Amino acid sequence: ESVRREAFEKARDNNEAVLATGFKSVVFEKDVFLVVLPIYRKGTNPTTIDERREAIEGYVITSFFKNEFFQNLLDRFGVPGLHLEIYNGDTISSENLYFDSEPGSMEALMVAEPGLVSTTASYDILGRKWTVFYLYHPSLVLPGIELHLPTIVLFGGLIFAVLVTFLIWSFATSGIRAKKLAESMTTELS
Repeated sequence: ESVRREAFEKARDNNEAVLATGFKSVVFEKDVFLVVLPIYRKGTNPTTIDERREAIEGYVITSFFKNEFFQNLLDRFGVPGLHLEIYNGDTISSENLYFDSEPGSMEALMVAEPGLVSTTASYDILGRKWTVFYLYHPSLVLPGIELHLPTIVLFGGLIFAVLVTFLIWSFATSGIRAKKLAESMTTELS
């Protein structure tokens, strides 16, 4: 509950979408993450924390099943032979592992075998720091493709960043649509 409250407070105080992790769906018993977007009173443009706290009307909240979300992204936009691990924060450790495209492998913590190529990148997304470990398995793809590995890793990172940007944009516009709908319903009722 404290993680959820912190996410709501951070979203409200910073006027930005915030990602909250560490939840389990009660109904489906699956790991979920939340994206929280603050909604302020109509006609206000709060610029300070105190103004935002005074003007908060509510929140738009979206939840995603963690494993299904990332696996669907990989299935749709993934690169053959590319293994992906996402860590919460700066440190690669089993405690910080958030998603593994090959569950249980923890490749980032192992000594790389000859012929495997890996890289690590950090991203700041929705108020959180993430470390992404990419591992390329040449044996899983067509011969000769290893010449294109830098390009594959670059585009893999770009695809990840673009998809998260799209998620943020989609979430932000859904909040605007929800607010307009709520305002029209309030007007109709009065």
